[in-house]
Amino acid sequence: NILSLPPEECVVLDGHTPASQRAIYYKTHNLVFCTPQTVQNDLENGVLDGRTVVCVCVDEAHRATSHYAY
Repeated sequence: NILSLPPEECVVLDGHTPASQRAIYYKTHNLVFCTPQTVQNDLENGVLDGRTVVCVCVDEAHRATSHYAY
């Protein structure tokens, strides 16, 4: 409601979502909510094409230390 986007254009992905399904969601949804680890894994494994990413917002950036995907 805040973004005025239809719910069908948004998706929440996590490690329980199979990579093959995440690949489809990345192509069919305008707004994807997921962890930095999910994005990192999907970039490294070719599930997500980084050239298609327009904006990344990181919540809990205070954890952006050490070897985290942040």
